[in-house]
Amino acid sequence: MALREQQVVAPDTAHAAVQTDAVEAPPLPAAEPSAAPSSEPSSESSVEEEEGPVRKRRKKALDLLAYARRGQPRGKLWLVKVIGQLYADKAVADAVADRAGQQRSAMPDFIFTWHLNSVLALFPEGEDAQPLVRSSLVMEGLKAVFSSLVKESLKAVFRKFVETWGSVASKGMDAVKKELGDMIADECTFKADGVLYTKDLKGKAAIMQALEREHAKYEHKTYYPVAVAADDTHNIAFVGVAWEYKNVGPLKEGAQPSGNTSRGFSIKQLTFHPRSGKLTESRVNRQMTAEEQQELLAPGAKCQPADVFGDVLPKLGWGAQQASEQNPPVADAEFAERMSSSLKTWVQCWSSDADLDQLNKVLDPALMAYDAYGLHHAADKPQREGHAISMMGRDDARAAIEGLHKKFTDRNKLLSSAVNPDQRVAFDHWKGEAKGKDSSARFEAEGVDMLLFNAEGQITTLVQFDMQDYSKQLRGAAAAAPEGRNV
Repeated sequence: MALREQQVVAPDTAHAAVQTDAVEAPPLPAAEPSAAPSSEPSSESSVEEEEGPVRKRRKKALDLLAYARRGQPRGKLWLVKVIGQLYADKAVADAVADRAGQQRSAMPDFIFTWHLNSVLALFPEGEDAQPLVRSSLVMEGLKAVFSSLVKESLKAVFRKFVETWGSVASKGMDAVKKELGDMIADECTFKADGVLYTKDLKGKAAIMQALEREHAKYEHKTYYPVAVAADDTHNIAFVGVAWEYKNVGPLKEGAQPSGNTSRGFSIKQLTFHPRSGKLTESRVNRQMTAEEQQELLAPGAKCQPADVFGDVLPKLGWGAQQASEQNPPVADAEFAERMSSSLKTWVQCWSSDADLDQLNKVLDPALMAYDAYGLHHAADKPQREGHAISMMGRDDARAAIEGLHKKFTDRNKLLSSAVNPDQRVAFDHWKGEAKGKDSSARFEAEGVDMLLFNAEGQITTLVQFDMQDYSKQLRGAAAAAPEGRNV
């Protein structure tokens, strides 16, 4: 199944090549396929008859659009023919791109480009272009609809992967391994966060072994994707997972399982191959269980992870407060753009050259930021001990950034992100580098966050997994954890 769709321009055609789920690219045809043209071809089309299947199809497209331009009634038959023409043109453009060794573009971009390139020929120089403007706005709407459908398809795939991973207790290990085996690419990599996981896992076999180890140590009482957001441009999705693990096996040789149940939250960042639809990379940031804290924390170290279950998940409709606190569906492209803009501004504001006044626009005055690992702010802010709240309010957030900028020259970069306006939730993956202004000190940091938004597109809540050097809190910066201990 094609999941990511990248835009290119085919060398022999004026419109972009496309890859979609519905049509696989055939070999480059030697003759024109039998797509049904309009029953009333236009005599107004100014396109000359040119040899080659691509240009013949463009002529047919012009005929259909010219027929529509004359203002005649257009029923279901006309719509079916236009859709058929689109997919036929797409198949030919795909074949041209494949033969040229180029990648294909997304269906939304293809539709828009196909429309503009075709309809421009219908408006001689000096003629009123208002019909073009109006029809282009319609095509922008269609483009947004197709993009939304692709994102929904992505989210469904990612959600299925997460649910399958946690379903060993109900389906059995063999069944789960078979399902996951069909979803994971042979060359897949599970990226370590450097906190709980110290080494990357490479290859399907290593990942399956990690699955066995994880479920041998922890029974997944709950493993549910509470929030999903997808970026169809880069074929990436983020999944926020609520989990409850019962310790049923030893974390290390000779230890006894506690039998206790821990609950927490994790964020999975998943990337699938654009053509095979199989998982090629995964990054997991997860809160520690009680047993992991006991095993990994250095003597005297503080760890106060946020209670995401109690403080954050109810805002996403999780638990007893679901009926009263679940956000209503938004499904609005403009709102999604506001969310995305707020997210990007927030990440950019951590760079030294940023305008911090922009925080007033993108942060809710009552912002709450939660330290998911419980390691970053516990030692720095003892007055909040036990709460794992790194920032309380917009002013506090600005003060934290200003404090960093006074000591360091910082450069922050957004690596990836995705928004889901229906849930008013977004995720980001960022990386920063800071150099001391009055010293030789320097450090790098990386993080993955979940962000919640209000109705104005301002950030109200942050759940932060900051991947930093925690060597003072963890034994050997989690180096004691064996490779692939959990995933």
